[in-house]
Amino acid sequence: MIFIHRHINKKELTGYVKLHITGISPERFMNLCVRHQIELWDILPSDEGFDLYMNQKDVKRCKPFFKKSGIHIKILEKKGLPFFLFRYRKRKMFFLGAAGFLIFLYVLSLFLWDISFEGNAEYSSSVLRSRLEEWNITCGMPKSLVDCETLEYRLRESFEDILWTSVKIRGTRLIIQIKEGDRNNREEKEAAHPMNLVSPYEGKIISIVTRAGTPLVKEGTLVSKGSILVSGNLPLYNDEDQIYAYDFCEADADIIEETMFLYQDTIPMQYQAEEETGRKNRSLQAEILKKRFTLKLAPKEFASSRIKEEKTILSLGENFILPVKIGVSYEVETVKKSKKHTKKTAKIAAMKHLEDFLQNIVDKEGEIVENNVGVFFKGDTCISKGRIIVRIPVLKKVPAKKVEEALDGNQ
Repeated sequence: MIFIHRHINKKELTGYVKLHITGISPERFMNLCVRHQIELWDILPSDEGFDLYMNQKDVKRCKPFFKKSGIHIKILEKKGLPFFLFRYRKRKMFFLGAAGFLIFLYVLSLFLWDISFEGNAEYSSSVLRSRLEEWNITCGMPKSLVDCETLEYRLRESFEDILWTSVKIRGTRLIIQIKEGDRNNREEKEAAHPMNLVSPYEGKIISIVTRAGTPLVKEGTLVSKGSILVSGNLPLYNDEDQIYAYDFCEADADIIEETMFLYQDTIPMQYQAEEETGRKNRSLQAEILKKRFTLKLAPKEFASSRIKEEKTILSLGENFILPVKIGVSYEVETVKKSKKHTKKTAKIAAMKHLEDFLQNIVDKEGEIVENNVGVFFKGDTCISKGRIIVRIPVLKKVPAKKVEEALDGNQ
């Protein structure tokens, strides 16, 4: 009888060998191994015998069986950790270094090395990070000291517009997801404090559609900067059409205001330009655990220069951020030269400035109605001057005094 056992989990740690057996009775040898609970696997017939695998510790136990069954063995392969270590026994420093590196990675995995924010728009990452620093939540701290649930609560309590937070630790990263409240959907507690819609410019009201609040202007009304357009105080009338009380809300309306900007810009024909000479110093940089190391390669002295840096943060996968930054820094030599615009280049520069100004208006959902800006030259100066008429939505809100508070203050 031939017993064939398929060993799925190869014993890499203890080591195993591949044998080629030949002789009088290989079947008897296999039965003896099975009877003494010696594992054999992947038994395949080969030239005048069989190939099979056996744990390396069982080879010595099988020596009596070789004589009894009259077989000869030949070791074809040796696999597993013991043979690997024996093969590279003269490279102890390599293994010590590898083991030290793994221990170092494990120690680093116990700390936070990156804090990221997702979903924040009204509050910048720098503002949120500063608040975390006040609570001693910083990069380099042990992960075990971070209480995610408490941090979620403190963020919601500290920032009124944060409605929901999720704080989780992934690898060496602290990931904070935020959902901010919409300015047109305040909580009820905020509605108790009235807000007015006011005009940001002097101009004329083109259209107004009020959703909440008391409108104080209508289409065609001329307004000055800071004028209240929609009040957050809502008068309540009785049956005799008399005001008996006030309700309060956050004013909300679709208002388009037309205003005029007096635009003026000057560009000197003579100017100083900073140019690169092509000479540069290169430095190799490494930042490990917030300590910076710099190696300058053949540095040269420059009277004037600018710095360019290229840095990479090392990581093992998406979430295992390491406290290691490597990169190259270039100190590029520059010189200042006096240059003079031609009328063509000066006009191009003036138009670029104007385009940037108009684009800023468009980014605020404004509409350019009229552009009468002209470009002319006076002495050594290129001048852009004229008026720009735009229509822009009114979004500016300011706190409003409740009517009762205003009346009490006048008494």
